[in-house]
Amino acid sequence: RSRPRAARAVVRGQASEMPYRPLTEVDGGAVARAARGQSATWDKRVAAFMLVRVPVSDAASVHYWEAWVVVTALSTVAVTCVLALILSRRRLRASVYNHFIVGLAIPDLVFSLLCLGTCALHVAHG
Repeated sequence: RSRPRAARAVVRGQASEMPYRPLTEVDGGAVARAARGQSATWDKRVAAFMLVRVPVSDAASVHYWEAWVVVTALSTVAVTCVLALILSRRRLRASVYNHFIVGLAIPDLVFSLLCLGTCALHVAHG
Protein backbone atom coordinates (compact mmCIF):
# COMPACT_ATOMS: atom_id res chain seq x y z
CA ARG A 1 0.00 0.00 0.00
CA SER A 2 1.36 3.35 -0.89
CA ARG A 3 0.11 6.59 0.55
CA PRO A 4 -0.07 9.84 -1.38
CA ARG A 5 3.11 11.90 -1.21
CA ALA A 6 1.61 14.68 0.92
CA ALA A 7 0.21 12.15 3.42
CA ARG A 8 3.63 10.47 3.79
CA ALA A 9 5.23 13.83 4.56
CA VAL A 10 2.76 14.47 7.37
CA VAL A 11 3.30 11.01 8.85
CA ARG A 12 7.06 11.52 8.99
CA GLY A 13 6.60 14.90 10.67
CA GLN A 14 7.98 16.86 7.74
CA ALA A 15 6.34 19.95 6.36
CA SER A 16 3.96 18.94 3.60
CA GLU A 17 3.31 20.98 0.51
CA MET A 18 0.04 21.44 -1.30
CA PRO A 19 -0.42 18.98 -4.14
CA TYR A 20 -1.68 21.80 -6.38
CA ARG A 21 -0.69 25.43 -6.11
CA PRO A 22 -3.49 28.04 -6.05
CA LEU A 23 -4.23 29.72 -9.39
CA THR A 24 -3.48 33.37 -8.74
CA GLU A 25 -2.96 34.44 -12.36
CA VAL A 26 -6.44 33.36 -13.52
CA ASP A 27 -9.58 35.51 -13.30
CA GLY A 28 -11.95 33.77 -10.88
CA GLY A 29 -15.05 35.17 -12.59
CA ALA A 30 -13.99 33.78 -15.96
CA VAL A 31 -13.36 30.37 -14.43
CA ALA A 32 -16.77 30.45 -12.71
CA ARG A 33 -18.49 31.30 -16.01
CA ALA A 34 -16.62 28.45 -17.70
CA ALA A 35 -17.66 26.04 -14.93
CA ARG A 36 -21.30 26.96 -15.65
CA GLY A 37 -20.69 26.20 -19.34
CA GLN A 38 -20.73 29.84 -20.48
CA SER A 39 -17.24 29.93 -22.00
CA ALA A 40 -15.59 28.41 -25.01
CA THR A 41 -12.09 28.80 -23.53
CA TRP A 42 -12.17 25.91 -21.07
CA ASP A 43 -13.99 22.61 -20.83
CA LYS A 44 -16.68 22.56 -18.15
CA ARG A 45 -14.92 19.83 -16.12
CA VAL A 46 -11.51 21.49 -16.31
CA ALA A 47 -13.01 24.82 -15.26
CA ALA A 48 -14.80 23.22 -12.31
CA PHE A 49 -11.50 21.76 -11.12
CA MET A 50 -9.75 25.09 -11.66
CA LEU A 51 -12.46 26.88 -9.68
CA VAL A 52 -11.45 24.95 -6.57
CA ARG A 53 -7.91 26.24 -6.94
CA VAL A 54 -8.78 29.95 -7.37
CA PRO A 55 -8.18 31.78 -4.08
CA VAL A 56 -11.21 33.35 -2.38
CA SER A 57 -11.04 37.08 -1.68
CA ASP A 58 -10.96 38.25 1.93
CA ALA A 59 -14.23 40.15 1.52
CA ALA A 60 -15.99 37.03 0.26
CA SER A 61 -14.70 34.94 3.13
CA VAL A 62 -15.89 37.54 5.67
CA HIS A 63 -19.39 37.36 4.15
CA TYR A 64 -19.21 33.58 4.36
CA TRP A 65 -18.40 33.72 8.10
CA GLU A 66 -21.08 36.38 8.69
CA ALA A 67 -23.66 34.03 7.22
CA TRP A 68 -22.49 31.25 9.53
CA VAL A 69 -22.73 33.60 12.54
CA VAL A 70 -26.40 34.16 11.68
CA VAL A 71 -27.06 30.43 11.18
CA THR A 72 -25.37 29.41 14.44
CA ALA A 73 -27.06 32.24 16.38
CA LEU A 74 -30.47 31.09 15.11
CA SER A 75 -29.60 27.50 16.00
CA THR A 76 -28.56 28.55 19.50
CA VAL A 77 -31.79 30.48 20.03
CA ALA A 78 -33.93 27.60 18.70
CA VAL A 79 -32.27 24.98 20.89
CA THR A 80 -32.48 27.27 23.92
CA CYS A 81 -36.22 27.73 23.30
CA VAL A 82 -36.74 23.96 23.04
CA LEU A 83 -34.83 23.35 26.27
CA ALA A 84 -36.63 26.15 28.11
CA LEU A 85 -40.03 24.90 26.96
CA ILE A 86 -39.43 21.30 27.97
CA LEU A 87 -37.75 22.10 31.28
CA SER A 88 -40.32 24.74 32.31
CA ARG A 89 -43.43 22.58 31.98
CA ARG A 90 -44.02 19.67 34.33
CA ARG A 91 -46.14 17.74 31.83
CA LEU A 92 -43.39 17.92 29.18
CA ARG A 93 -40.70 16.89 31.67
CA ALA A 94 -42.67 13.74 32.50
CA SER A 95 -42.38 12.31 28.98
CA VAL A 96 -39.51 9.91 28.34
CA TYR A 97 -39.39 11.06 24.73
CA ASN A 98 -38.72 14.62 25.87
CA HIS A 99 -35.84 13.35 28.03
CA PHE A 100 -34.39 12.00 24.80
CA ILE A 101 -34.94 15.37 23.09
CA VAL A 102 -33.19 17.19 25.97
CA GLY A 103 -30.32 14.72 25.75
CA LEU A 104 -29.91 15.56 22.06
CA ALA A 105 -30.46 19.29 22.52
CA ILE A 106 -27.73 19.84 25.12
CA PRO A 107 -24.82 18.74 22.88
CA ASP A 108 -26.43 20.63 20.00
CA LEU A 109 -26.48 23.78 22.14
CA VAL A 110 -22.84 23.36 23.13
CA PHE A 111 -21.82 22.78 19.51
CA SER A 112 -23.83 25.80 18.32
CA LEU A 113 -22.24 28.03 20.96
CA LEU A 114 -18.74 26.87 20.06
CA CYS A 115 -19.40 27.37 16.35
CA LEU A 116 -20.90 30.79 17.04
CA GLY A 117 -17.77 31.83 18.91
CA THR A 118 -15.44 30.50 16.22
CA CYS A 119 -17.37 32.13 13.38
CA ALA A 120 -17.59 35.44 15.27
CA LEU A 121 -13.81 35.39 15.75
CA HIS A 122 -13.34 34.84 12.02
CA VAL A 123 -15.60 37.83 11.28
CA ALA A 124 -13.89 40.02 13.88
CA HIS A 125 -10.40 39.32 12.56
CA GLY A 126 -11.31 39.45 8.87
